[in-house]
Amino acid sequence: MSNSPEREKQSSSFYSTSYGERRKKRHQKGQTRMKVLIAILALLVIVWLFLPHPTGDTSASAPEDRTREFPITETPIPGSDVSLGEQEGFTELPPEAVAPNPLLEVYIDQELREGPYKIEVTYPNKEARLTEQPDGTHLFRLAGRLSINEAAENESPAPNPVDEETDEVMLPTFRVHLFTNAPQDYENFQPVFTEDITFQVEGEFYVFQLSHPEELDPGLYYYLIEASESREVFYVGKVSVAG
Repeated sequence: MSNSPEREKQSSSFYSTSYGERRKKRHQKGQTRMKVLIAILALLVIVWLFLPHPTGDTSASAPEDRTREFPITETPIPGSDVSLGEQEGFTELPPEAVAPNPLLEVYIDQELREGPYKIEVTYPNKEARLTEQPDGTHLFRLAGRLSINEAAENESPAPNPVDEETDEVMLPTFRVHLFTNAPQDYENFQPVFTEDITFQVEGEFYVFQLSHPEELDPGLYYYLIEASESREVFYVGKVSVAG
């Protein structure tokens, strides 16, 4: 019986040591789990940083459908007795600056649509040259008229060119694009400029005039007149800028 207090002390010391070791092991396990979680989180952050992220402006990543509505044609490319590169003011230009764009040349001065709208351009013609202005720009001028096919006027529903209450012209929106002669500029649809066309009633026609100043390099240029909404091309012409 005399050894009982000592045994109790030893037993208490044993249990105290055992509890401390278990607590230490649990703490070590907790630290290990925490390190694993931190490592997983760090890995997820790294993966997230390298993933592509959509932005609010998707115009750069989702380019506009740039195809234009041209009629199918088998019309041969019109020829010329003297190429532009051989004409005065163009002989010093590099060949690529005056080379025709075959994607557009085939449509020059062609009647592209049978109805309901027909566009005639009175200025410029395909021989027109843009001259440099005192401020260094070149003035692109466009003039012409639009007419409505009489057969289309009798169709149902018929085009409504004039509002009966306001007497304003109610035509589709048309616009003009000016391109360099580089095929890739047209294929990527990157015009030098784009401008809406405004019509005025003149008898049975709807006339338009447009002037646009622009700094242009010497060479060959093409312009397209299209209906904005449908993207149907109604006219293709060309002008040049001498060196």
